[in-house]
Amino acid sequence: MTCNQIEELLSPYLDGELQPDKRHAVEEHLKTCPACTELLHVMGQAKHALADFPQKELDADFMEQLYAIPHKKKKFRINLDFFLEPSLQPVFTGITIILTMISLYMFNPDRASINKYIERNIHLGYSKVGTLFAKAEFYSDSLNEYKDKFLVSVKDIQLLRKDED
Repeated sequence: MTCNQIEELLSPYLDGELQPDKRHAVEEHLKTCPACTELLHVMGQAKHALADFPQKELDADFMEQLYAIPHKKKKFRINLDFFLEPSLQPVFTGITIILTMISLYMFNPDRASINKYIERNIHLGYSKVGTLFAKAEFYSDSLNEYKDKFLVSVKDIQLLRKDED
């Protein structure tokens, strides 16, 4: 058994509440482990010192007074600790960058030239996308032609082989 497992069993061992097999395992471990033996010694001293304290019974009136104390309601508080989690830092960084760009755009005195630049780049992007689609369509059509020619030649090869047999 490990020291952590033995430490959990030391209190029941002192009270004599352990089963014989666990008691034997604790005793065997204590023979070889000075740290657990020292811990058992300290726990025994604490138990002996606490045994000298008198136990006091609480009277019923005192208990009624304790139960009569009004329970304070918790005030509603919003806990904002989740904002401090490291996993949200990239999200907040992105939001900060976007808000900064929006504010620079909104409060820029030369916003009209920015709008023209954005529109021009959008139109250039549309034309490039159109060109790419046209090229893709051309290549797919030419590949379909080659496919038909390839299938015909494969069929011819198979027919020639049958004639040779």
